[in-house]
Amino acid sequence: MGHVQSTVWNEVIDHFREEDLISNRERDYLKFSRFDGFSQAIYLPVFQTAGVVEVALALLKRPMDDSQIRAYLKPCNYENCRV
Repeated sequence: MGHVQSTVWNEVIDHFREEDLISNRERDYLKFSRFDGFSQAIYLPVFQTAGVVEVALALLKRPMDDSQIRAYLKPCNYENCRV
């Protein structure tokens, strides 16, 4: 998703919060994040990356080569999601 789409999405989420349709916590989970100095300009909302760290840590505990890791991640579509 590009800068324009993420900006518009974040504005919609902010509007939902202003209208008291969602809580502060929900707002924080739904908004795209931007961090200066990081490799990507825009990061996915928290709800889209939930559980990815746990999966990565579980993979590190098992001895696997690259092809096995890719085969494991492909059905989950995690390899297309940069975290």
